[in-house]
Amino acid sequence: MKDFQHILFPVDYSAHCLSTLLYVKEMVRSYNARLTLLHVVEIPINSYGSMDIAFAPDSFDKMFKIGQHKLTTFGKKHFDDLAGPSPAATVCDWGDPGYAIVAQAKARGADLIMMPTHGHGAFHDFLLGSTTTRVLHRAECIVWTGAHVEKEYGENESAPHVRIKKILCALDLERESRHVIEAAATLAKKFSAHVSLFHCVPVPESGPTEDFASPFDRFLAHSAREKLMKMQERAGTHFEVVLKGGNISKAVRDTAAHQWNDIIVIGRGHVKDAFSKLRSNAYAIMRDAPCPVLSV
Repeated sequence: MKDFQHILFPVDYSAHCLSTLLYVKEMVRSYNARLTLLHVVEIPINSYGSMDIAFAPDSFDKMFKIGQHKLTTFGKKHFDDLAGPSPAATVCDWGDPGYAIVAQAKARGADLIMMPTHGHGAFHDFLLGSTTTRVLHRAECIVWTGAHVEKEYGENESAPHVRIKKILCALDLERESRHVIEAAATLAKKFSAHVSLFHCVPVPESGPTEDFASPFDRFLAHSAREKLMKMQERAGTHFEVVLKGGNISKAVRDTAAHQWNDIIVIGRGHVKDAFSKLRSNAYAIMRDAPCPVLSV
């Protein structure tokens, strides 16, 4: 993973969005990166496929101009104090936010998208939010998500996990794992952070490796540790290893909370596969994590 040079921050003015400001600033300052603020004006759903003139073009033009002005004001208010290669750029687009974010990230060469995560509707506890899901599935660059970055902090206030000092690298031991370890190592070097490698062994919920109950459970745990050792040899790292059993997202959540990790690094290659069985686990990790998640 290379240093981030261009960060895209989708802005929807929600409480989640405002709570993400300090995290965006920290990344921009740490990497001396360019920053682009993006706001997407959505076309009202009742204007699609309707024979009635439910939404006149001049009304949309007015909304778009208001959106542009509001984004410019937002950028000056919150990001004018950033010292970087250039002031924060502002882009106002229209259409479906998920598709627009992905398209703008690709067109502008962004290598990191930072967005809060929040679902809507009756199944809030099971959703990341359709926009976030679409971005995770289609974006070619790395994506930062923060499902529980919920409090709006003042410009000079401190917020948990903004300073990256402890990293949990969650691995599934598949083809992308070495790539994920290397990404965590690069992030750790940048922030002088401590890294723990985590893997959830497919056995009933239990504690650390030495507490796996049956001989077969201990065999699975030992095999996982051996694989992690070989991956670390190839990646040139010597991080501590944490193994647990049970539900994957719960195990990651509990470990991150217990260790007071500031960020979780996971692989996203499987999320982008059309029929990936691991997609739901990746989404669940992002949804349940007590700290931000960087999916590479």
